[in-house]
Amino acid sequence: MQKQLQVEYMELMDKCLDSIEEAAKNPVQCELLFELLKNEATVAILCYNLHLHPSIITSNLMDLAERGFVEYAIKNNQQYWKICETGVENK
Repeated sequence: MQKQLQVEYMELMDKCLDSIEEAAKNPVQCELLFELLKNEATVAILCYNLHLHPSIITSNLMDLAERGFVEYAIKNNQQYWKICETGVENK
């Protein structure tokens, strides 16, 4: 059972990575989408994890948001970014 779950997990991750590569316009967007696939995050967390300047993170997040791939919510007075749950095809 564990082996089957590992196989399914790897197949799902491959599909996710393929989708990320199709959606992203550049390597930074690939990195952002991969990070957000793991968990929602603030710009500060993304800057720390990716070692990039906030302006680079923010401009790429805004582009991804305009294209319907990511969105944000305010929690505890902070902006948390995440991958859109509804999917681009539903917008």
